[in-house]
Amino acid sequence: MSFKDAYMNRASNSQPLPWCKLIWSPIVQPARTLVLWRIFHNIIATDDNLRKRGFLMVSCCSLCNQAYETSQHLFFECPFALKWWNWLSSSIVSPLDISSPTALLSILGRNWSSQVKDLLISAITNIVWLIWGCRNNLRFDKQILNHVQLQNLLCNAIYLSASNSKGTMNSSIQDFKILKFFKVACHPPSTPKIIQVNWIPPPNLWIKCNSDGASKAVQLTAAMLSIEMAHDRGW
Repeated sequence: MSFKDAYMNRASNSQPLPWCKLIWSPIVQPARTLVLWRIFHNIIATDDNLRKRGFLMVSCCSLCNQAYETSQHLFFECPFALKWWNWLSSSIVSPLDISSPTALLSILGRNWSSQVKDLLISAITNIVWLIWGCRNNLRFDKQILNHVQLQNLLCNAIYLSASNSKGTMNSSIQDFKILKFFKVACHPPSTPKIIQVNWIPPPNLWIKCNSDGASKAVQLTAAMLSIEMAHDRGW
């Protein structure tokens, strides 16, 4: 691992993700993103939030009939929801933290390519939309599509959104497999621009030290260390 890779990995793990900017992606239909936005603000019309607004009701999750309906249960604990999060996790061969909405989006902080990150935003948003839609269909219309129909509906929704991505993939097998699983066309990275750099030796009695972009903003530290080394060695 290079110095730059180590720095980027540490930075991505320590800084909180701006979830609002992430979920409002131009490639996803705003009506579907709104469901996810309501979950983050805990104002989605689940039974627990309706009770807070003064509605008295007997609550039961419409998808599993096993628990009191809360936003946390419906989207992250219900067996129906877990099935789709496990499906996404196996599709991208990466674990998901579904302990909370914020934890779920933490997967976007990993070192994904811009195209795969757009696909993941689309997948997360559309899974939430699917869960909410199935809940409403069961509660108000007493009907729901079978698993195969729901999976086809979900894959098609993810494909349509992710196909609008302007991002590019990394040159990795993982990116290729993820994009091909969802049948999304791969956007390879542009050809790198090669710039010829001619090394010029320093003037007499001078010491020249070359560095790359990974050491940006540490020039002063390098100069101080050079002076200390020269003093210690009597140069």
